[in-house]
Amino acid sequence: MVSYAEPVLTIRHVTGPGGVPVGTVEVTRLRRDGRPALTEVAKGLRFGREWIPGLVTNDADLHSNLQVSGGRLLCEVPCAFGSFADTDAELRVAASGAHGTWRGPVGYGTSRGCGPTLDDGVDLELVLSEPRR
Repeated sequence: MVSYAEPVLTIRHVTGPGGVPVGTVEVTRLRRDGRPALTEVAKGLRFGREWIPGLVTNDADLHSNLQVSGGRLLCEVPCAFGSFADTDAELRVAASGAHGTWRGPVGYGTSRGCGPTLDDGVDLELVLSEPRR
């Protein structure tokens, strides 16, 4: 059985226009292999007061600093989620009218032992820019 040492996507740092660090962003788009995935993550599963985002395996600790508020997926930086791998992804975040987009392959860099245990997901540092007028 495969196990996961960490989430596959971690937003480590977000910088806004002018180089100011951003503490909270809204995840406004998530696509896997070109297909929308944001709704699946935001819907997730609820166990009483506990919420586990979608696209996470049974390892419930594979997310951190995420919450759903008013139907919006919010990330308190740093935040992390997901256990999907070997896919292409697009992630878009926004804060105070500025936005940033990342596209690339998603996967784990390390596979250890029998089972195996997957580790070394993708760490992101995003820079937000003002929308073009």
